[in-house]
Amino acid sequence: MRISFGSDCTGIGCPESALESLNIDYSYEFSSECDIHAKKQLDSHYNSPRLFYEDLTQRNVDDMPTVDLYVAGFPCQSWSTLGKTNGFNDKRGSIFFYIFEYIEKKRPHNFILENVIHLVSHDSGKSFEFILGKLKSLDYTIHWKILNSKDFGVPHNRRRLYIVGTKRSDFTFPEALQTTPKLEDFLDLGNINPKQPTKNNILALNKIKQDFSEKNIDIDNHFHILDLGVSIYRTRCGEIGLCPCLRTRCERYWVTKLNRFLFPHEALWLQGFDKSWESVCSETQTFKQAGNTMTKNVIQAIIKNLFSNLS
Repeated sequence: MRISFGSDCTGIGCPESALESLNIDYSYEFSSECDIHAKKQLDSHYNSPRLFYEDLTQRNVDDMPTVDLYVAGFPCQSWSTLGKTNGFNDKRGSIFFYIFEYIEKKRPHNFILENVIHLVSHDSGKSFEFILGKLKSLDYTIHWKILNSKDFGVPHNRRRLYIVGTKRSDFTFPEALQTTPKLEDFLDLGNINPKQPTKNNILALNKIKQDFSEKNIDIDNHFHILDLGVSIYRTRCGEIGLCPCLRTRCERYWVTKLNRFLFPHEALWLQGFDKSWESVCSETQTFKQAGNTMTKNVIQAIIKNLFSNLS
């Protein structure tokens, strides 16, 4: 069976890659992406969509097709605690209304929306209540849940909000896996990163090591990833054996035991992308893309449940 698919704020094509891994045959009807570097990845790794929009705010939705699956990871900066949390007053926050316009006018059979978990609590929950109210006003059953990437086959502590709209009465979110794979299986163990830590990196690293030492943990004897941050006061350690949530500046992530910085292809692996998926962009852009993309394993599990009756 063949399904039709479209996406907005497409990024580097996480749902496209998920569909391919699930061996779901699909017609790529449309996508939108404003970043030229992400568009370069899309052109390199996937068939071209029938319609492409560089700016989704300038398109005529009436001319767009209805699809079986619509996916949008709309911008998170206006909801994230790392931003100014201006919500709908931020131009990026207003992108939701263009996404809703497509859903309202074209009624895709199923849709998946993804964003940061702070959207749920933004403005004392009023923003999320508004979004759910708009979606529930349409003829869909709406499900939402916060899922963590570490529960879906990658050692990556990344909690994200997923909203699913469907006409199916039997949809349920995928269950968490019982085990998390080893971090070292997602690292390029034989590769040496020539990038050297700065003075501030070394200060941050020494502080983290001291903190672990006070807990009788020699962090250098464990495979772990540390976010050395922009200063000694803005580091993140997380749970041993898990990568802290990847951000757009993940070139500053340090791999203990290997005593080197993270590679951009490792960041993609930690987001569930296959090792055969090779970036065609610079290291800086690839790190940014890895920090922005959805986790493939999570999207793949949701799609699998949505289309569980496909033969």
